[in-house]
Amino acid sequence: MFKRRLAWKAFQHVAAYNSAVFEWFWKQTKSGEFVSSFNVFLERSSSLRYGQNPHQKAAFYLDKSLSDVKLGGIATALQHHEKEISGNNVLDADAAWNCASKLSTPTCVLVKHTNPCGIASRDNLVDAYRLALEIVLGWSTSSVVLLLYL
Repeated sequence: MFKRRLAWKAFQHVAAYNSAVFEWFWKQTKSGEFVSSFNVFLERSSSLRYGQNPHQKAAFYLDKSLSDVKLGGIATALQHHEKEISGNNVLDADAAWNCASKLSTPTCVLVKHTNPCGIASRDNLVDAYRLALEIVLGWSTSSVVLLLYL
């Protein structure tokens, strides 16, 4: 089993290298056309608690080139809670990021089932959080909370 793992790892590196060479040669053609196919290499960044349903296994994969340049939205965001997130939490966090990333002031977004149910922008994150929570009090029992300070 050890040798198979090493072989898999070696072919993984070769495939990534070949893809990079392919991309370099394609750029040299300067044809202006879209490439007919391409490979995207993703790396597992975390195991998820479950997928869309509790009986499903799930993992979260990341394009390393995005994290290297501090891009990638929620894929490269810092999670402050230690509990593993679920696939639904990833979708909710992405919806929250799509709302908040367009704003330039400290913003809090509360999301339930990919629907923003409370959003507020204020001069500081505490006030934004309090206002967003006030909006949803009594309506939502649990949400993904995204705090954005640019």
